[in-house]
Amino acid sequence: MNDITIRFLIAYEFLLENKRIKNTRDFGNKLNVSNSLVTEICKKRSNAGIVPIQNLLLNFEEIDADWLLTGKGEIVKSEDINPFLEIESEIKELKEKIIFYKERADFFEGKNNNQVTIMAVQVEKIYQMLMRSKVDKLIELGEKEIADTEIKIETNKKTNKSKP
Repeated sequence: MNDITIRFLIAYEFLLENKRIKNTRDFGNKLNVSNSLVTEICKKRSNAGIVPIQNLLLNFEEIDADWLLTGKGEIVKSEDINPFLEIESEIKELKEKIIFYKERADFFEGKNNNQVTIMAVQVEKIYQMLMRSKVDKLIELGEKEIADTEIKIETNKKTNKSKP
C-alpha cells in the first residue's frame, strides 16, 4: 500500500468522523467511483488511483492537496480550517452538559421536585444556546461563502475582459 493511499484512508476516516460522509457507499457516490473500489481501498487490497484522489480533492475542498499527495502540512487546509469542526466541538461540549444535567435530574427525580425543575430549565437553556450557536455559525458560513463566490465572479469577469 503506497503512502498516498494511506493518507487517502486517513482523509476517509476524517470525513467520516466529521460527518461529511456516512459510509463507504456515500463516499464512493461523492467520489463518483464504484462502492466496490472504495471497499477494496478501505480493506487495503487496492491503492487509490488518480480518479478517486482527484475527486476527493474536488469534492472535499477542506482536504489539503499538498498533504494528500506529499504528506507535507496538515490534512485540513490551514487557511480554510473547516468551520464545521468548530461547530461540532461546541455541539459535543453542550451535549456533555445536557447529559450531565439529565443524569442529575434523574438522580433527583422523586426526591426533590424543585431541584428537578431547576435542572430541566438548565437543560433547556443549554439546548437553546446550542441551537442559537449552530444557526449563527451556519449563517456566518453562508454569508462568507456568498462573499467568496461574489469575489470569484468579479475576478473571473476582470480576467475575461483582459483577454483579447
